[in-house]
Amino acid sequence: MLKVIEKSSYFNFSTTFGAQLFKHMPSLAAVIDRDYRIVLSNNKFDDKFGESDGQLCYCVYKKYNSICKHCAAQKTFVDGKVRVMEEKGVDSRGMPTFYVVHFVPLFDDDTGQITHVVKMSYDVTEQLEKERLAAVGETVAIIAHAIKNILVGLQGGMYKLKSGHKKDSSDLVNKGWEIMDRNFSRVARLTKGLLMMSRKSTLARSKVSPNTIANNVYNLYKDAAEEAGITLETNFSDKCCSVELDVQGIHECLENLLSNAIDACKTSGTTDKTITIDTQLSDSELVFEIYDSAEKIPQELEAKLFEMFFSTKGANGSGLGLAVTRKIVMEHGGRLELDQTCKQGKVFRIAVPCLNMEN
Repeated sequence: MLKVIEKSSYFNFSTTFGAQLFKHMPSLAAVIDRDYRIVLSNNKFDDKFGESDGQLCYCVYKKYNSICKHCAAQKTFVDGKVRVMEEKGVDSRGMPTFYVVHFVPLFDDDTGQITHVVKMSYDVTEQLEKERLAAVGETVAIIAHAIKNILVGLQGGMYKLKSGHKKDSSDLVNKGWEIMDRNFSRVARLTKGLLMMSRKSTLARSKVSPNTIANNVYNLYKDAAEEAGITLETNFSDKCCSVELDVQGIHECLENLLSNAIDACKTSGTTDKTITIDTQLSDSELVFEIYDSAEKIPQELEAKLFEMFFSTKGANGSGLGLAVTRKIVMEHGGRLELDQTCKQGKVFRIAVPCLNMEN
């Protein structure tokens, strides 16, 4: 059991066994006082961060010049609660170190006041690196598979194109070019989606009517819907005034959802093929809805819909459309939902907070 005594000798243990246990425990352990100075550390800690008795903990752990912005030890000194945090620091060699830290208060036996906090850290750097490499490997494999499928499509289109030239068949040439054009579009979508998912976007907000964005997307896809025998309708609220949105981002979200709805209706076995674009506006929330009358998505697939590289379209899908849409919506502080409570079909719903509405 630890007991606080005069600062010059820091801590005393009731038994030699206790002192040995602290020194050789498998976690990185350090005790800090109310000035955030390390007054005691164990062997594991010293091996990772170097000899640090008397030094400020934020200098040792993170090489900071001032206390951490969200210091868990500071909060524990105030309320006496045990906390667990994930932290990133820098070891004695200047290498990044990731660890999970438990902050445990130490009380004075006589006054009951918190005098010190024990920081017990578990180094998870190696584990995270293994997980990162595994994730990278899985991502590379999925991307390679997607590229392979596109290449197969391009090769098929090129074969028809060459055959058409040899046989002087404009029909084969046109079919070959259509296949190649479709696969070039897949390359563009895949590249754009990967770039969107890999970078942290900065929203370029501007005042715009939500109906304007929705109507632009409608005009972009109405011919494709008509050609596929799909009835594309709009139901725009007349209450939609101008709000601050990233116009390009929301436009892309609606494009992704509408394109998916058209694809779903094309392959649907239902006789009624209808899609509706809907807008709604309240005092606090702007809502876009894309309804399609195609079959509902099986319940076991719902949880995977917004994951990267998951697609219900097989080789024809990049598996990035919904993931990118969700990312853009979340950057707006909103949410993306799938609603399958309607009698037939389903609704994908985008809801974002209203900012600076203007009549």
